[in-house]
Amino acid sequence: MEQRTQRLPGGTLVYTGAGVGFSADALFLAHFAALKKGRALDIGTGCGILPLALFDAGFAGSFTALELDAGAAALARRAAEDNRL
Repeated sequence: MEQRTQRLPGGTLVYTGAGVGFSADALFLAHFAALKKGRALDIGTGCGILPLALFDAGFAGSFTALELDAGAAALARRAAEDNRL
């Protein structure tokens, strides 16, 4: 899968690829949620944009990201590892 790298405003790396990306809606949701601590679950995380955006904005809790598509899950996993989350 072709992979593209993007950075969120706080420097967090996000990986996208063919058919696996994100829209501004996910960034709006992360901003609207404004979580700072606690536990969160993202079902259908795709490339992991929601948990990555929350961590980029200062979320210090724990996050479980669930994705059934193996390619998307690999991108989310790599981003979590490379961002040391």
